[in-house]
Amino acid sequence: MGDQNCVDVIKEIDKNNLKDYTDEENFRLGIMLGYDRLKQCEHYVKRKAEKSEIKNRIPG
Repeated sequence: MGDQNCVDVIKEIDKNNLKDYTDEENFRLGIMLGYDRLKQCEHYVKRKAEKSEIKNRIPG
């Protein structure tokens, strides 16, 4: 299934749905699953930018 240390990290995060992961947790998960490091960085930056755009649209 995977390296025990990686499995332990996922268990420690303890989330059942990917959309419940923070951007940082999602990044770590992708790296641990062996996804391309640069693609994960791009994905992380995109997620953060999208959330920032949404936050800036909310009147407040």
